[in-house]
Amino acid sequence: MQSKSDGLAYEKAEISIRAMSVGYEGIFEAIDETTECQCHKLSDMESLMGAPPVKGSVGIAFIEDDISSFIQNLRLHDNSLISELPVVFIGFRSWRSLILSERYPKLLSSNGVYYLRLPVDIREIKQVIETASKVTIADPQNEVRIAMDQTDLMSKEQAGILHTKGNFFGAEKLLYGAYLNKELSLTTLKDTISAARSEQKRYLAGDDETLLLNYKLHVLNQPDYDEIKDENNVMAEGLKGHILLIDDLSNLGWADAIAKTLSAGQASRVGNREAINSLFIEKFSSAGFQVEALSKDTAENVTEDSFFDSLLTKLTADYINSFDIILLDLRLKRRADEDIEDLKAASGIRVLDKICGINAGIPIIMLTASRMAKNMEMVLDHGAIGYFVKEMSIADEADAKDYFRRFYELINFALSKSYLGSG
Repeated sequence: MQSKSDGLAYEKAEISIRAMSVGYEGIFEAIDETTECQCHKLSDMESLMGAPPVKGSVGIAFIEDDISSFIQNLRLHDNSLISELPVVFIGFRSWRSLILSERYPKLLSSNGVYYLRLPVDIREIKQVIETASKVTIADPQNEVRIAMDQTDLMSKEQAGILHTKGNFFGAEKLLYGAYLNKELSLTTLKDTISAARSEQKRYLAGDDETLLLNYKLHVLNQPDYDEIKDENNVMAEGLKGHILLIDDLSNLGWADAIAKTLSAGQASRVGNREAINSLFIEKFSSAGFQVEALSKDTAENVTEDSFFDSLLTKLTADYINSFDIILLDLRLKRRADEDIEDLKAASGIRVLDKICGINAGIPIIMLTASRMAKNMEMVLDHGAIGYFVKEMSIADEADAKDYFRRFYELINFALSKSYLGSG
């Protein structure tokens, strides 16, 4: 049964959240009224130095970015009362998005670390805090060591899986969203996805078994398109313009998806795919609309380096200036980019710099599977006018519809600026 105190506390937290004042003070007032545990507000490490915690107390932090670094600093602190402090993080982001954005995601699920997504009933916060207060962290330094070792072992594998899934299932999500927005017919949706999946399976058959297994599992989580019976009466005309897509795996889904969704299903392939000097070149066209896609030739003897060198050679001033906008993938050398520490050295950033050096006016949109804020800031600093995340999962129809709208509006905005690309 809810007590009067619980009700007041929940109301306070809700008011603070609705006001979007980060909910910080309101949540702490609510916590103070509903739990007897000693809680410490953790805005940074210095906030603990003034009033060190006692045994059985809990740290409460409203942090949504770089949580793993905060945990590292906490666990490696010289003061054992600080290093052994259980912490409850509170924020608005989903657990999934946090895991994908953190450098050491395993730290978020290490001993003595909790995360609550707002809005949340204050009684749940109270329960988690009381649970945390009883946790013993015998060796905090080892918690960090184990989490970092596990992350390093998984990082390359997970980066590859994330990159591949974004290239495959992000395209499906875009197509499904276009269908739900009545920008694409059901027949076009099914045919395009079926063709893309055939190419994807053929590609993965010669790749890592882990990627293939993850791919098959993820297919099971996609909507069953064969069960959809409602054919759309597509009334949209599609966009007008000449788009260049540069993506090492665009031939496995994104090229078709972009051509079909932005043209209301009218664009069709022009000629056959061409494999020239390690590049796969695809062209799609409809009235007033064209997409040209450059990807890596899938022949066994074509390396990432040969593809990238050929791409840089292809990007001359005459070629670049023939397009209204450019869509550019952040990671064009999947395996090589996994090892870089400075994002400035990423293959996509290097291509971005070259294009901007030739014509800084042409609108460029970066495509990425990463949601890390520092990555997005980097691409904007280097001259891109925007970025789009290749999402993998479809939460529901509303999610897919919104995904397509965001992409369509971003492309439409870039095309509105395309007169700058003529200089």
